[in-house]
Amino acid sequence: MDNKNLMKMFIHFGQGDEQTLQDKIKYESRIVFAAPGMIKPDNWEKLTLEDRGEKLKVMKEFLKKFEIRTERSTKKKLT
Repeated sequence: MDNKNLMKMFIHFGQGDEQTLQDKIKYESRIVFAAPGMIKPDNWEKLTLEDRGEKLKVMKEFLKKFEIRTERSTKKKLT
């Protein structure tokens, strides 16, 4: 299993109904910023939890799109 699939798995299993927004942001940010090329913004600690959540949402979507492009290019090379 590659790193991207592991990251998605950890995010999926880490989502609990009983988590506070702060816990959810903390958990997801650890996973997202561990991905290669993802750098935490300098003003991260100054952002509200809602703003952090929006930024994490965008970063997760970016990682999903990057993975799809990578898979397609790999499949073309193999055939």
